[in-house]
Amino acid sequence: MRKIVLAIALPIFLFGCGGEDRKITPDIIKNPVSGSSEKETEVPALTFTEQRFEFGTISQGERIEHTFEFTNTGTAPLVINAIEGSCGCTVVDNWTKDPIQPGEKGSFLAQFNSEGKEGQQNIRITVAANTIPSSSIAVMAGNVVKPKGK
Repeated sequence: MRKIVLAIALPIFLFGCGGEDRKITPDIIKNPVSGSSEKETEVPALTFTEQRFEFGTISQGERIEHTFEFTNTGTAPLVINAIEGSCGCTVVDNWTKDPIQPGEKGSFLAQFNSEGKEGQQNIRITVAANTIPSSSIAVMAGNVVKPKGK
């Protein structure tokens, strides 16, 4: 019985793989950044003028506002889909809603409320756009101290 199973399995094992070499060529890669192809794909790129804003030391309860500016350094129109802060203490408003052409600038206003916060703060603001990668990070950072007498 063992010889019969071996006699059937051995030819299937030896000839079943086909022995054909498969070649992977760049034309099957769909990512325009990592795949090499004859035709260049146009993509937008978001580059911050100032990616990190240091607000220094503030008293608990103070509100900080900062306008982050950026440029489309890519070759296609940049579209901002959403912008969110890393916590409920940060609100983002007034971002550029229209497509930003290559070489043009855009901005958004970030507002940090330090109520209930204490110590070093590093608030990440995620900008989701039609870029590769699909998100960019800006940071508001500083120290929050309790007011004297409290």
